[in-house]
Amino acid sequence: SDHSANAICRLLGYTRAINWESGYLWLKVQTGLDITLDDVECSEGDWGSCWFTTSHNCYHDKDVHMSCYTAEEVEDSSLFRLVTDSGEDVSPGERGLLLYKGGTVCYDKFSDHSANAICRVLGHSRASNWTSGYHYNLIHQLGFDITLFDVECGDDDWESCSYSTSEFCYHYRVFLSCAAEEPVDANLFRLVTNSGEAVSPGERGLLLYKGGTVCKDKFSDHSANAICRLLGYTRAINWESGYLWLKVQTGLDITLDDVECSEGDWGSCWFTTSHNCYHDKDVHMSCYTAAEEVEQDLFRLVTESGEDVVEQERGLLLYKNGTVCHDRFNENSANAICKELGYSRSLNWTSGYHYNFNFQFGFNITLDDVECGDDDWGLCSYSTSNDCYHLKDVFISCTSDVPAEEDSNPFRLLNELGEEASPGDWGLLFYNGGTVCKDYFSANSAHAICKEMGYDSAINWTSGYYYGFDYQRGFNITLDNVECGEADWGSCWFSTSHNCYHGYDVFMACDSGST
Repeated sequence: SDHSANAICRLLGYTRAINWESGYLWLKVQTGLDITLDDVECSEGDWGSCWFTTSHNCYHDKDVHMSCYTAEEVEDSSLFRLVTDSGEDVSPGERGLLLYKGGTVCYDKFSDHSANAICRVLGHSRASNWTSGYHYNLIHQLGFDITLFDVECGDDDWESCSYSTSEFCYHYRVFLSCAAEEPVDANLFRLVTNSGEAVSPGERGLLLYKGGTVCKDKFSDHSANAICRLLGYTRAINWESGYLWLKVQTGLDITLDDVECSEGDWGSCWFTTSHNCYHDKDVHMSCYTAAEEVEQDLFRLVTESGEDVVEQERGLLLYKNGTVCHDRFNENSANAICKELGYSRSLNWTSGYHYNFNFQFGFNITLDDVECGDDDWGLCSYSTSNDCYHLKDVFISCTSDVPAEEDSNPFRLLNELGEEASPGDWGLLFYNGGTVCKDYFSANSAHAICKEMGYDSAINWTSGYYYGFDYQRGFNITLDNVECGEADWGSCWFSTSHNCYHGYDVFMACDSGST
């Protein structure tokens, strides 16, 4: 019984027994010996309370095996080491091969309690994780003797553990990582651009650890969140791997691999500084910072003359006074940027040479790969380096969804005398006192504008010199590229700059709906 085990351990000079069991654990050894004691029955944990017999009716399958506890041995942390593939001590949180008295530890009976107990002996609060296998070079692992077997612990204290120093085991050796006690140095990690500069919040960067890249093996969203938090951000936006910056990546060492985290906190992570990776698995990621912390006035929407657009007007999108490439750009990207500009949403977006080529070419491209999970800029990732050209420059129009003042309707239909055209009559279309170019104009455009002027719909529209060249050229062209997805002005976008002439002036007739 437990009393019998405790009594014998005390006879042997120990404090107490840890545990005991019976069986053919060492068959060849056991069968070569006589059975010399049986029926050991103790009422207390002291040999004076025990009785027994030296005759027996037993087989060796009932031979007793037990372990005893001594405080002095438990407190010797030098019994254990966690080492890298090169034999150096691991960093806190790093996965290492577990050594006991210079040899490896067999994983038989090993458990979370075993891992926690050993980490506590090593001065840590708990284990991050443990596993077994051939995680280092096979010849390296086979170069160690196996010196500890059957580490079985009742709780997270080494005093509750039993083990054996002789047993049979394959080289399925224990690898262990212990949670760091001290705060982790955030400077271990960096997110950098392809020029080696620190990224801005939300910008996608190459992840570096101690100046080298990080392999994606076992990397997860938890890993990304944990690292972003170490760097002072709220969480990760997204992550990916690959040869995004081939020349930069291949010039660096790979310094971190197998970053496996059970939660979005670095204390739950383990990793290794050795690797079996190539640079095509290098991690790139972006981190989120709260919306109120995002730098303001990053964006502008400008006309071809470089002035700010008006609401719903299509403009060239600028970021830090450079253009934005359309790679990975989507509706969420457009909506997020419009919100940053103070609007409620985007009406539409496109890309191309919509302004004079020389005008667009005069800007640097300062933003690329703008990828947004929804319409919040804080959830967008991007890059300030690019592999783009100006044919991919982004143009956007934004709206605040606030109806225009009734007394400031910018549209009018005028006859040749300059008077308001009657319902059903043709008139020259004016916008803020100038004519409207037919580029992108459609039936939806005509219907939307008629509704803006209080009519039910358009009857028809056309373009040309119907009031004469000399008359029409007396006006500026103030609206171009009126493109509407529906017969509603809220679906339209446009430009107040133009590449037009008065032969494209729009004429329309609107229907009041009356008979």
